[in-house]
Amino acid sequence: MLGKDGRTLNVKYNGGEKQITLDVHTPVVAYVPGSVSDLKPGVKIIIFAGTKLPDGTIETNRVNFGKDGLTPPM
Repeated sequence: MLGKDGRTLNVKYNGGEKQITLDVHTPVVAYVPGSVSDLKPGVKIIIFAGTKLPDGTIETNRVNFGKDGLTPPM
């Protein structure tokens, strides 16, 4: 869970829990649905390729992209 200040994470795991404070330079992002119109020249993307088709193209069911100049953090 992200704390109210946007920089503190409460991480629960098998056998314990920790509170972690993120550096101010660590990006905190959320995934939200987008549309094809969001994909414009210069937008940074990540494609999780799924199937290579007989014509050599790759089909995917998901494209992640940065918004407002953000580069996807993967």
